Amino acid sequence: MKFTLIKGHYYVVGYSPDGDSIKFKADNPQLWNTFETENRAKLEENLAEDNGIIMLRLQGIDAFETHYSPETPMSPKDLKAVTSKSLKKPEPGGHKQPKRIAIEATNVFLRYLGVESATWKTWGKNPWVNKIILKRDSGIVEIKDKYADAIPGYIITNDVEKNGRPIAWAFVGTPDVEDGMILTTDQFQKGVEASANYFLLKQGVVYPYFFMTLPAKLRQKMVEAAQIAVRDAAQQIEQLNGQPVPDTFSNLWLYDKAVNGIEIDELKHITDDYGIYPYLFRKIVKHWYATQMQRYWDALRKGDDAAVNYDLRVDFAKFFDAGNPYVFVISDQDFVRLDEILVIERNKLTLTKYPFDIVFLS
Repeated sequence: MKFTLIKGHYYVVGYSPDGDSIKFKADNPQLWNTFETENRAKLEENLAEDNGIIMLRLQGIDAFETHYSPETPMSPKDLKAVTSKSLKKPEPGGHKQPKRIAIEATNVFLRYLGVESATWKTWGKNPWVNKIILKRDSGIVEIKDKYADAIPGYIITNDVEKNGRPIAWAFVGTPDVEDGMILTTDQFQKGVEASANYFLLKQGVVYPYFFMTLPAKLRQKMVEAAQIAVRDAAQQIEQLNGQPVPDTFSNLWLYDKAVNGIEIDELKHITDDYGIYPYLFRKIVKHWYATQMQRYWDALRKGDDAAVNYDLRVDFAKFFDAGNPYVFVISDQDFVRLDEILVIERNKLTLTKYPFDIVFLS
């Protein structure tokens, strides 16, 4: 597999970076044309929106969700033309995981880029960075104006995801190599440890999130980073000697409950109370929303315009009906269905393999 190195600059002020995505502009925009992708049309659309500044999706990691809204399921055929003036349709909402860890992941990423601190503003549900304190070669500077930060860096990429975001490995600084340099997997694996992706995993502020398109040699590097974070968390728990985990501790493996089993009665258990693998979080929220939509459709069929009793309880019945994909378990070197490693007993959910041991096929 081959990768393209693209030099450019990161932009923070006026945008909403998080633990696994950030804005970037290539010094040479023509380099976006050097690799093949099925999602080129969406990439081109994104590049045209903001003078070439585009959102990156970091490879191999997944940060806590800060505003997840599942897609509305397609209406059943018998209800496509059925409407109601008084029956309220359930809203997918913007569901978030425990805020503190999500914020810490963003802060760790920004510190990697040299941002000492960031001040945020919010309009409605949309937060953005209003000001940063940035470490430059000339010293510490305060930046308030959009486009004025332009933090030097480079990415290594070879594909674009369905929303038109380049799937990238992010690095800070300017390398003394040719812009647009092509790297093989063997050449690239030596530099993985310098990436923000590896750094964030090692710090324990993001989860590993692997797909089959990630070469095994690069994936193994990321597995090692995640295992370091897991070991650090275990040592911290041992040192606490049964005491509650202080709020100042940011390693998410201190808070993850799924690998030991987590009881989920209401949605707030995963939005407010417990840390959980973001993939599972999204799947649970999507299932919950589908359940609410089913109540809505049932009411439409009955012609009942009374208020539907939507609630935040999670019913895991038929949880895998909407999808039970095959995944590859690294330690077993085997393909299994998701329900073979994700055990559900009534309202208790247990992920029997660590996320760094799981590779999704698509």
